[in-house]
Amino acid sequence: MIIFLISFFIQTVYYLAVYARIIFIKKQKPKNKCSQPLTVIISARNEENNLRKFIPLIMSQDYDKFEVIVIDDNSEDESLKVLNNLAGNYENLKVLTAKKNPSGKGNKKNL
Repeated sequence: MIIFLISFFIQTVYYLAVYARIIFIKKQKPKNKCSQPLTVIISARNEENNLRKFIPLIMSQDYDKFEVIVIDDNSEDESLKVLNNLAGNYENLKVLTAKKNPSGKGNKKNL
């Protein structure tokens, strides 16, 4: 009976020592090791709803150095107004507007 109690005690101490580390370990958020600057370029034409929805998600990325450039391709809705409002909230968001091409084709090439 004594041998059983001693072995039970030893196993209990062993399990507590091994598994207590697993239970009480703190999960650390992985750090982003990329230190290279990143630029995201988005072209948008009549994308008012999508810009309002997705630009805040893009801007909330956990990346050290990044900028987002959105090119408004002569939108006919309120896209430019939405972009200008968002640019006031995020310092690394740049808004460009494509010049109107007289032929009506390839406005993005006329920055």
